[in-house]
Order: sequence, then C-alpha cells, then structure tokens
Amino acid sequence: MHKAADGVRRILQQWVTGSIPWTVSMEQDYYLEDSGFLVKAKADKWIERTPEDLLDLGWIYVPAKEAPDGLLACFDAEGSKMISHWGNAETLILFGGLDGRVFYRGAGLTPMGKEPEAKVGQMLASASAPASAEAMAGGEAGKVPEVVELMGKVTIWGE
Repeated sequence: MHKAADGVRRILQQWVTGSIPWTVSMEQDYYLEDSGFLVKAKADKWIERTPEDLLDLGWIYVPAKEAPDGLLACFDAEGSKMISHWGNAETLILFGGLDGRVFYRGAGLTPMGKEPEAKVGQMLASASAPASAEAMAGGEAGKVPEVVELMGKVTIWGE
C-alpha cells in the first residue's frame, strides 16, 4: 500500500489494533453453467462425473447443467455463495467446474470477506520518500512516526 492513498493510515491503525479485522477478497467472474456442486453424499447418478479422489473423500460432483432444482436453490447467484445445504448434505459450489474457467478481476482489502479462511498475514506500507513518509504518518523531527510505532507492534515477514 502507498501511505499517500486515502484511508491507508486508518486501515493500518485498524488492522494493527484489531478494531476491524481486515481481510482479503479475490474478485472473479464465472459462468454458472460451467460450474458445479460438490455434495458430501452418495448418489449413483453422478458417480461417472466425479473424479476418484473426490469419491474417496465422500464427495460427488454435480455439474450445474444437470443439477436438480432443489440443489440450484441452495446457491445464491447474486451473492455468489451457497445459502444452504442440499438436504442434510454439506454442499459447496465449484466455480468454473472441474475444468472450466474463472476470470480473475483483482484482489482487495475488505472488512467483510466472504471466506473465514482469508486472512491478512502482513501489511506493508511505503511512500515515495522518507521525508514524505514521516509527514504522512504525523512524524516530526526526532519523533518516531505513529504508523512506524504501530507497525512495530505486529509480526512482519511471518516472524
């Protein structure tokens, strides 16, 4: 991040203090008709469509084009997320299917990520010159800038 960008100082402070759990988000597009569902269940109907490694783990693969209405109803296309299980079976969406395409649009920081596994491991900030970095962080001659103090309170580089 560049500290001159609007809001960076605030984001760094919130992340370091833990007041807002900033996370990462990957923006993507996909075609639902190329996607499929992973269902933790036994069903002979889709065994031939399911790779052996998934079968060994107890999953079946249901192509979206073949999915029954009840299974399709478990998916919120507007929110791009599963909203319920299919019956009692754990159910996941597999964007792009087994060999389809997902169109990557970018990544960003968000305080409301969809995936609980997505975490910010480290945050680094830079400025075009040391003097401007101090000025943007509120530092004065002989005083350690506030952002530098905040960053010193967190683990950097996975330590």
